[in-house]
Amino acid sequence: MAEYHAAARAVGGCPIYVSDKPGHHDFNLLKKLVLPDGSILRGKLPGRPTKDCLFADPARDGKSLLKIWNMNDYSGVVGVFNCQGAGWCKVGKKNLIHDENPGTVTGIIRAKDIDYLSTVADDKWTGDAVIFSHLS
Repeated sequence: MAEYHAAARAVGGCPIYVSDKPGHHDFNLLKKLVLPDGSILRGKLPGRPTKDCLFADPARDGKSLLKIWNMNDYSGVVGVFNCQGAGWCKVGKKNLIHDENPGTVTGIIRAKDIDYLSTVADDKWTGDAVIFSHLS
């Protein structure tokens, strides 16, 4: 669960705090959030849902992925999360897990999911993109 939250914060442009007790840090997780030299590609904007998941329920509909996009100084990024099986309870005012094993969800990821990608792409960009899959 820590990887899930760290990835969501990183894509969302949120600060990432390390609050583990000294000596109990998960350096393997922390290394996933930075470049090899320790620098970061910090999101410049608040993370935003892609247009195709705005009116979906990625926590309960059994078919939608939550896709969050952002920009950094060099490129765009889309974080894709399977949130099925957990969601906010309005009555209890807390997150609830209503399905421990929600199953596999598939979806489409496109460069055009990143609304402002054209602001960092030059005129020669053909629309090609690179996708890195961490846990799929």
